[in-house]
Amino acid sequence: GVNRTIDTVRHLMRKYPNSSFRLVIGTDVLPERHLWKNFDELCELAPPIVLGRKSYPCPEGWEASPPLPNINSREIRSKLKRGQPTTGLLPNGVEHYIREHSLYGVKKS
Repeated sequence: GVNRTIDTVRHLMRKYPNSSFRLVIGTDVLPERHLWKNFDELCELAPPIVLGRKSYPCPEGWEASPPLPNINSREIRSKLKRGQPTTGLLPNGVEHYIREHSLYGVKKS
């Protein structure tokens, strides 16, 4: 179903009230932040750690790390759904967990 980051963070905060959370996002996502549900509240609840992405400059007012390798979550999810290998994109244990739990629309292996 539909999963919004703000809803996940709220759930985690209720489940782990003594913990604090951070949102890790790439500079490629920042231009789309207006599309996110309650992005400003999300930033208050889980202050972002912004990771630099090659070819995606950091918008004014944000600070990012040096660029990371050119890997993105959409590409990984797409490959997983199509049954294509994700070698070099995900640790084997992570791919196994995704397949075992049928995450992201991936059929259980």
